Amino acid sequence: MAAIDGLPHERVDLIAHSLGGLDARYALTHLGLARRVRSLVTVGTPHHGTPLADLAIKGPLDWARRIIGALGVPLEALEWLGTDALAAFNAQVLDVPGVRYACVVGGMHRRDSTVPLALVPAHAYLRRVAGPNDGLVPI
Repeated sequence: MAAIDGLPHERVDLIAHSLGGLDARYALTHLGLARRVRSLVTVGTPHHGTPLADLAIKGPLDWARRIIGALGVPLEALEWLGTDALAAFNAQVLDVPGVRYACVVGGMHRRDSTVPLALVPAHAYLRRVAGPNDGLVPI
């Protein structure tokens, strides 16, 4: 098969980490990247958002988000990570036929797993509301 636009291979396998996985999915679905990609493997991508972002967007931590926003710090990424935002994203960014998809996630399944001290509160909250998680994003 012929190479595409001077690339030595017709299609490539793409690996994307974290928010890059969402970017890659969008590019495949809406920007024509699918013709160049054979497969997409996302690593630690928050495909369904995180309840932690929900706390800051519309929950009890909303006051902190408003203060940070008033200081001029952009918070778009935080808003992107809300579960409602990712549900809307997923409705608009569908898997492309002909591209293989895989997702690699990490998390602590056992209640006696050692959790880094800085992530203990977030991990405990996520375990309660969403199950196994990596301390930031549910599996």
